[in-house]
Amino acid sequence: MKISFLLNKEPEQDALHGHALSKESDARAGRQSSRRYWSKHEDELLRSLVEKHGRGKWTLLAQQFDDRSACQLRCRWAYAVSNSRSQRPFTPEEDRFILEQYSLAGSRWTLIAGLMEDRLGNDVKNRIRLLERRRRRESGPIRVDRKS
Repeated sequence: MKISFLLNKEPEQDALHGHALSKESDARAGRQSSRRYWSKHEDELLRSLVEKHGRGKWTLLAQQFDDRSACQLRCRWAYAVSNSRSQRPFTPEEDRFILEQYSLAGSRWTLIAGLMEDRLGNDVKNRIRLLERRRRRESGPIRVDRKS
């Protein structure tokens, strides 16, 4: 927890993500926001470094970037650059599988996603929440249709 507000000081940066905490704190401190879009060159560099060194060495890879933290690289890889994340729509079979696993494992999204092909834990979580919203709208329980 940051205690800078108790000392009447503005925090310089969010240590985890390496960016200014908010536009308001930037404006009060008289500086521009340090957030910026990823360039195609940065994406290509990230892709080539992951091919060379592998995933999981984000601190090492971050040394090759001017203003990117290891956390930013990992998030960019997982949610934008990596080809392993599937952008295809969920199939009814995947929905059944997710619902079945959710009834067994609960909200262990990464565990459920690991049992699927090309899906991330966040994708599974978002899908289950969508299915729950649909169920509430229809006001019926979530059912898993099991094939006999």
